[in-house]
Amino acid sequence: PITITNQDGPVRFRSAADALDVCISIENCRHVRLTGTGDEATENGLDLADFVNCGLFVHLGTEFIEIDHLDIHDPKHADLGAGIKVYSRTDEPHADESWIQNDTFIHHCYVHDVNRIGMFIGRKSGSGAGEHGTPLHSLQLAHCRVERCGRAGYEINNATEGCHVHHNSAMDV
Repeated sequence: PITITNQDGPVRFRSAADALDVCISIENCRHVRLTGTGDEATENGLDLADFVNCGLFVHLGTEFIEIDHLDIHDPKHADLGAGIKVYSRTDEPHADESWIQNDTFIHHCYVHDVNRIGMFIGRKSGSGAGEHGTPLHSLQLAHCRVERCGRAGYEINNATEGCHVHHNSAMDV
């Protein structure tokens, strides 16, 4: 697997004068771990803020991914911003309609002070014009904390097989 982590303290992703649509985007990848555990003294070593759309976006055929120990907060605008979005669509260019998104493991993340949804995982079939959600198999969401979100703490869609959600909390949503 490819591991992306911090080292010697937290790594902060912030936008400059022009807001970043997304702090981190992972597209068309397999066997990736994005982790903020690179420094024992820092609990959540990847700190994502000042985004417009979302802090972390995992999409376009990405599977076999682990995401952990992130701190995602404070989008740029008052009416936009979700913490984590994880989904693929079968209507994307060159998408295989029989494709299944496998093995997504999200744990020990802290999402707070976002204006929409803390974690948006999976896309409903027909969420938009011509869009079809991709089934999620082997999704695990564990030990995450979501606080002060505008709409919902967690939204999970199209997790059709092996979905395990446990030891999470949502407050002030």
